[in-house]
Amino acid sequence: MTTVLIFVICVLIFVCVSVVTAILVYKSQMRKKKLQWDSRQQTQDSKQVQDQ
Repeated sequence: MTTVLIFVICVLIFVCVSVVTAILVYKSQMRKKKLQWDSRQQTQDSKQVQDQ
């Protein structure tokens, strides 16, 4: 019975760790995309200023 309990606890810990890792990776990717998007917007703005 205790072995089953230990196994369940290990699985729960593994799931929690993987979920936290996935969230961190997702956030960092979103931040990178946002940074790229912001820089793209800035370059477009500067192009518009140059065109005028």
